[in-house]
Amino acid sequence: MTARAALRAAWGDLWRWPLPTALALLTALTATLVVRAGSVRAHELVALAGAEGSGQSGLGLANTPGAWTALSRALALVLAAHALRALMRDMATAIALSAYGGPPPPAGTRTGFWPQARLGVERTPAMITIRALELLIYYALGVGSLFVLVGALRHAGSTAARQLLAPLAALALAPGLALALYTLAAARVAQALVARGLPAAAALVHGLDWTYRHAGLLARLVLATALVTAPLALGAALLPAPLGAPLWALGGWWAGAGRVRLVGADGRLRFG
Repeated sequence: MTARAALRAAWGDLWRWPLPTALALLTALTATLVVRAGSVRAHELVALAGAEGSGQSGLGLANTPGAWTALSRALALVLAAHALRALMRDMATAIALSAYGGPPPPAGTRTGFWPQARLGVERTPAMITIRALELLIYYALGVGSLFVLVGALRHAGSTAARQLLAPLAALALAPGLALALYTLAAARVAQALVARGLPAAAALVHGLDWTYRHAGLLARLVLATALVTAPLALGAALLPAPLGAPLWALGGWWAGAGRVRLVGADGRLRFG
């Protein structure tokens, strides 16, 4: 299957399963509003902490226990809002991609939505596992890259030495960047494999293998997706953030459905 054929089939999947698609778009809008509400409330708490009391600390906050309590509450609120958004996104991804990767709904009925929704909820932990491992790899690569940069700057005492070490540092960071891009692609493929019925461990292994074997096809899919979703991205950029979120999400679900189609066409894989 070619990238263009996968995107055409994926567009049909979006409309073949209207309820999972609508649920995914509504989830994207709700998750954006949750993060926005959390950020606004956290800003109010920080402003309150800055205005409380007369003594000021080095951060411009009131040097009182109440001010630091408000600051910790603001940080916890922001983290909770982003965690809730990630959970909503992963659950919506599992439901939508499981529907797109499954058989079409019965003709003239919508009774197939609830079994697919239940199946997607059951596959949500596998989606979270893949995303957690992906973030762990990014963290490890980021820490390693930071050590490289700090070590290079520590041994560069003069401006000439910094100019000499800058290209070498960039060259040293290139493998980490390449591995991060490979991890990003493999994780997206692994999520498509989870939607097809593979457990998390098998999906991760086959995702790495599939990405390596079909890197060119996956790159063509990314390029084709960028071209066909450009109007959606433009509309999302012109609209306010909460209203533009469903358009961004629609492009993402379209690309995800295309990946599900591609991995489903691989005869070397067997799905449950």
